[in-house]
Amino acid sequence: MKLREKIEHKLKRCVYCWGVERLTVDHKLAISRGGSNEKNNLQWACRRCNGYKGDMKHLIFKKLIKACYQIRKERIDRQQKVKLKEKI
Repeated sequence: MKLREKIEHKLKRCVYCWGVERLTVDHKLAISRGGSNEKNNLQWACRRCNGYKGDMKHLIFKKLIKACYQIRKERIDRQQKVKLKEKI
């Protein structure tokens, strides 16, 4: 059975950024760290997130991604406030 077939039943979105393009099979615990190809160790990840994650544990990477998105959101919010002040 192919790895993709093992996780077909799961929501077909990247578990990190919720993207739907260029999805790859991601191992929650990388094979290089003792993970397996068992169904409970597999999930969808876009190619970009999977590449950034490398062999990092998925929960650690999830926290890192969440922090990055929060920083990005705060930066965008600040930029929008500056633009609003400039219009006034």
